[in-house]
Amino acid sequence: MGTPEQKFTGRIFKEIIAVSDGHTVTITPTKNADADTLSAQRDVTTPKPKASANAVGYIGNSKTKKFHLPSCKTLPAEHNRMYFDTRDNAIQAGYTPCGNCHP
Repeated sequence: MGTPEQKFTGRIFKEIIAVSDGHTVTITPTKNADADTLSAQRDVTTPKPKASANAVGYIGNSKTKKFHLPSCKTLPAEHNRMYFDTRDNAIQAGYTPCGNCHP
């Protein structure tokens, strides 16, 4: 299977090719003949995705400042979730344990 490739066109660049291996994006511009600038090829490392419920020990509720076990039946809505690796990190961030799951 090949590497995903995206092509873009613009006023300054005839073609911009972006190739990613899932971690790094390589951008290669091809200058238009009438353009006066050209950027060199560069590699850009994409940031690591935020932790999910599968990769962390605790899920905090940004509205109530309570933190839960990932298995808790009273987890907050996705847009209110904060993820913590450890119980200590949740407490240091000002969160208190949930009264239902007792993390």
